[in-house]
Amino acid sequence: AGDHPAAARAPVFLETEVDDTEPYVQGRVILTARLHADESLIDGEIHAPEVEGAVVERVGEDQTYHREIGARSYQVVERQFAIFPQRSGQLQVSPVVFDGRVREARRARRSDPFGSFFGSSFFDDFSGGFGPRSSLFDEFFGGGGKPVRTASAGMTLDVQARPEAASGTWWLPARDVELIEEWEHANPVF
Repeated sequence: AGDHPAAARAPVFLETEVDDTEPYVQGRVILTARLHADESLIDGEIHAPEVEGAVVERVGEDQTYHREIGARSYQVVERQFAIFPQRSGQLQVSPVVFDGRVREARRARRSDPFGSFFGSSFFDDFSGGFGPRSSLFDEFFGGGGKPVRTASAGMTLDVQARPEAASGTWWLPARDVELIEEWEHANPVF
């Protein structure tokens, strides 16, 4: 996926892609969701897509890394889901949704005796990043953050039926199958 059109302005956005838009029924499609968030993100949750007529499971652990888009730096959280279509035809994959909280811009008030100590520079340096530390800091000082919701684009999978040539009892659609056989030095007796 290319750069998100609103990336230069958005504090949080999602990109998604699938590894196969025309899978076979009961095959596996990997959907990769990439949450981009700037330093204002406090916390949040990525929700799995819903796909009627398929089983959706989370796969593996989240991967995190940094990405520069324009003049903005984002922390990226990459999460993968496996989609197993249970019927052929078109399947609608709902958007991946992120619900979270971002810090609101704060200015120290002149009448605030702690303004110079808890000014924006100290606040940003101390509470930067994801996770519980920044959430507790914000809640202790009454921040709590501003709710934010973002969603990826939905997509359609064109699921292929089991081929007529696959007439056996077992059906396992796969991209790569490898059978390995090892023999002992002496020929075995069957």
